[in-house]
Amino acid sequence: MLFSKIFGRGIIKEERFLVLDIGSQTIKAILFSVSKGRGRIIGAAKVVRREAKPGEEILSDPAELILNCGRAIRLAAGELSADVRTIIGVSGAALRGEVTKMSFVREDQRTKIDLLEIKNVLQKIQWRAYEKIKRKLSLEAGYPESEIRLIGAWAERVGIDGYPVSEPLGMQGKEITLSIFNTYISQGNLDVIEKIGRELNLKIFHVASEAYALAKSLKPQIFSEHEGAVLLDVGAGLTAVSLIRRGFYEGTKIFSLGGANFTKKIAAELGIGFWEAEEIKLKYSRGLLSSGVSQKIARIFESDMAVLGGGAEMALAEFSQTDVFPPDIFILGGCGQLRGLEKYLKNYNWNQYLPFGEPPRIRMLGIEDFDNLEDMSSYLKGPEDLPAAGLAGLALKLLGEEDILNRTLRRILRIMQFS
Repeated sequence: MLFSKIFGRGIIKEERFLVLDIGSQTIKAILFSVSKGRGRIIGAAKVVRREAKPGEEILSDPAELILNCGRAIRLAAGELSADVRTIIGVSGAALRGEVTKMSFVREDQRTKIDLLEIKNVLQKIQWRAYEKIKRKLSLEAGYPESEIRLIGAWAERVGIDGYPVSEPLGMQGKEITLSIFNTYISQGNLDVIEKIGRELNLKIFHVASEAYALAKSLKPQIFSEHEGAVLLDVGAGLTAVSLIRRGFYEGTKIFSLGGANFTKKIAAELGIGFWEAEEIKLKYSRGLLSSGVSQKIARIFESDMAVLGGGAEMALAEFSQTDVFPPDIFILGGCGQLRGLEKYLKNYNWNQYLPFGEPPRIRMLGIEDFDNLEDMSSYLKGPEDLPAAGLAGLALKLLGEEDILNRTLRRILRIMQFS
């Protein structure tokens, strides 16, 4: 049964695996080979789905998804062998993620923490988090609470009496604090993913939050002394703003503006169709238009640039303001390479309302910033491919050894899924 393939680990080290990145306008497939914990890209392809429309459900058309996922897989990998496993990433609001932080006062601070105590704490956190997210998604997205499914969980941070620790077992203390990142999906969207897997005969071993995968796949050394960064993923229909601070992923905020908005602005101003306008936008970003036309396009984009900058600022304002933000903002995504965007963000007044300790450093993210990934043949063409690279990085972590905290969390997750 595919459901068990998605949620059961059963992951062994293997030579090849597939990443399937489902976006609002494109689907990307990347084939990797794995050796000694490192991934090497050996095939990649991108298929255009449709015109991205703000607010449109990404997984709304199963037949179209099966057709285009199949096309992307065949272009990237040909006929998949039976041992290739697949990690699927879904952008936007189709798959939700949330960090839950809770603290528990121990009955006897002098006793050493054992596995049974950790298991009990994790169970309490997960059930409380699950009830909270069901209520929240029911209000925000209109899903019945009974239709919301918990599909992934990662231990982000552990603390004893306010001090971070990497391994709580055997320690003493009065209070245990745990931060868990959980991913949730509606039963309807889960059914679509299962159907894609059945129809294309995929061995799905994980369905992931793209934003979280990206955050966990970057090289630690690219971060500043604050051990973090802001990730600005400007996609076709949505922009995702993620915060990594003090070495921990704090979450992602999404707002409805992306590359399609810029394309539609060109289409409206010039009286042309969407795909013709998309081609002009790409030529503008590549510097292939005349100076006069480029200046006109830049003026057309001014208002949407301001909306994007303001949207990113508002998204960051939703995070805790009690600690400074890291001074690096990394740009990626299909619209990340839009001409003038990096310059606009560099000139934006980030310090006016946000707790940046210094003016942020803005730059594009590249494949060289990812941990244990190689693209010697340059299969990845630009920032639009980097979310898929993040999924590959997460897959590598899943293939590796897992600490006892996450192993315990995974067992609890399986119990919750079938209870």
